Amino acid sequence: MKKIIAIIFFMSTAIVFAQDSKTISGKLLDSEFNNNPLAFATVTIKGTMTETISDIDGTYTFSNLETGDYTLVYRFVGYQTIEKNISISQEPTEKLDIVMQALTPSLNKTATVASSAKSKPKP
Repeated sequence: MKKIIAIIFFMSTAIVFAQDSKTISGKLLDSEFNNNPLAFATVTIKGTMTETISDIDGTYTFSNLETGDYTLVYRFVGYQTIEKNISISQEPTEKLDIVMQALTPSLNKTATVASSAKSKPKP
């Protein structure tokens, strides 16, 4: 009887701990090209060393997170960096899709100056 109670106790604590694990996932999309996925973009949880890279479909996932508030930072070369706050509470999975804007290139004005050397006529 004691063994049965011990087994039930351990199984119930395993279920409780499994429920604490939260996940944030989403998809990164490009606003310029019909919301195509952005592959290989960097997504970081601000204030931590936790980072992931979006896959070929633009999908990213953070697993084994605790309940709380997080700031996600999205970076991709040639695109504006985005910071989004997210609060994880009861739901085991939070989904956060992001549409990223391309940076507009700024061109500096350049001036081209040319001159030619004049040769003196031979006497």
